[in-house]
Amino acid sequence: RGRVEGILARLEKTTVPLGAAQEYTTCDGTSYEFAFGRHNASVRLAWHHELPQGWQAVQPVIDELLLVFNETWEAQGATASTSS
Repeated sequence: RGRVEGILARLEKTTVPLGAAQEYTTCDGTSYEFAFGRHNASVRLAWHHELPQGWQAVQPVIDELLLVFNETWEAQGATASTSS
């Protein structure tokens, strides 16, 4: 829990422009969404394939959150397989 709180504290200090120009049109691939905040003060970023220009400052935080998620997911799978 302390690890995620540290990551979120770093995110609170990160700035990105409110809008980002979409440079291309896509018809398939992977879309991403990241939401952060509490109650009435929050932000939701959505993008396709890779972060647009101007939003790269959040990439290290997203990468670290994905790492925590994947580690937790794998640990849960290991727990489930040993308890069956």
